[in-house]
Formats: sequence, structure tokens, C-alpha cells
Amino acid sequence: MPSLAIALNQTRRIAIRNVKQVLVLFPATVIGAWIWGIPGAIGAAVITAAFVTFLSMQDVKAMTSATLREQLISLAGPFGAIVVCSPILIYGNALMGGERDVWLLAAYLAATGVLYLGCYFALIYGLGVLFKDRDNAENLVRQFVHVGMARAGFGGAVRS
Repeated sequence: MPSLAIALNQTRRIAIRNVKQVLVLFPATVIGAWIWGIPGAIGAAVITAAFVTFLSMQDVKAMTSATLREQLISLAGPFGAIVVCSPILIYGNALMGGERDVWLLAAYLAATGVLYLGCYFALIYGLGVLFKDRDNAENLVRQFVHVGMARAGFGGAVRS
């Protein structure tokens, strides 16, 4: 949203959104942390992120006339990939839980990160293949992979 607002010379929207964010984040964090501790502060951050996402979607709708439904549909692929890949992070966290060796901890962290990103981008690529007739981020990832492979000498001609 901020990039769109800047491009359309509507930076006031960014400032208003940021003020609203602070007005929700600060009291929610203080109250959440006071009553429930760290989980309350984390919950406040999640609630604030959802609130700011909704505000941003409203602003995008006002600037582009893209409906909330269209915006949510465009987020379905990445959100689904995150949900599918989340067990990797949960398992990686369990592996690192009691580890005291810094090098082993770094290896677990690196392996978890590489596995998560590999799974995430494979899913996004697969969605791009599945929905290659649509103009979406998943299709863009698919096109980048095809161009990269063609430039590296794999796969022959570039296909879109």
C-alpha cells in the first residue's frame, strides 16, 4: 500500500494508517502484556497486523477500485503456501528448543530456513503452473524460473 500511495501522490494515506496503527498497537500491547505477558504482547501484534492489513486493503480499494474480495483472492495462494509450510517451522523450532551448541543450532536454523523457503517457492511455482493463464504473483514466479532456466542453458526456449 505505501508504494502505491507514493506512486499516486497520496502519501497522506500512509500517515493516517500509521497513526491508526499506533493508536491500536500501543494500548493493545500494554494491556496484552500486562494481563497475559509475552503471549498477550504477541497476540496484540497479531491483532494489530490484521487491523492494519484491513486498513491497507481499504486504502488500496479507494486508490484502485480493487474490491476487498479481489484482494483476498490474490492473497489466497501465498497464504495457503504459508499454512502448508508452517509445520516445517514448528518442527525446526522443536529441534532447536533445548540445543546449547551454537554450531548445531546454526545448522538447524539454516536447514529449517532452506527447507521452508524451498517448500514455499515450490508451492508458489506449482500454483503458477496451475493458474498460468492468470496475472498473479504465482505466475510471475513461474515465469522467472523459466527465464532463469533458459538463461542458464536448461530447458531450451523460454516459455511463458
